Amino acid sequence: MGEFLPESNAALVTVLDEMVMPATVDEITDALVEPADPPIETWAAVHERLYEDRLPALDASGAIEFDETQGLVERSATPVDGTHSVSPTVLVAISIGVLLVVLAFGVVVTSAQIEPQTVRRLFSLGSVTAAAVS
Repeated sequence: MGEFLPESNAALVTVLDEMVMPATVDEITDALVEPADPPIETWAAVHERLYEDRLPALDASGAIEFDETQGLVERSATPVDGTHSVSPTVLVAISIGVLLVVLAFGVVVTSAQIEPQTVRRLFSLGSVTAAAVS
């Protein structure tokens, strides 16, 4: 059974963070023992250890919310360490949004017609400013 249950609570929380929530104790047990397909006795021992010890301890610490009557685990609404975690899906969505803004800005800038006199004036202002600073 030891090879299926993470040693530390932090490692168990990492496994839970990768799962779709809310999750049942059965689903968590399945995630921990797959793809090994151990005997049902091993699966039951992992389930029992989660249900009776590990999940209630994580609930008491505030890392998760464990409803023992329904056997459901949910992420904690308030992080224990005061930091806010962001799901990978949200990070991907934000990254794509930023990329689209950068690309749109680049298209606008490159499609703008800049007069040659304006470019020369900008460069001459830069050299005057550089000369004034030196």
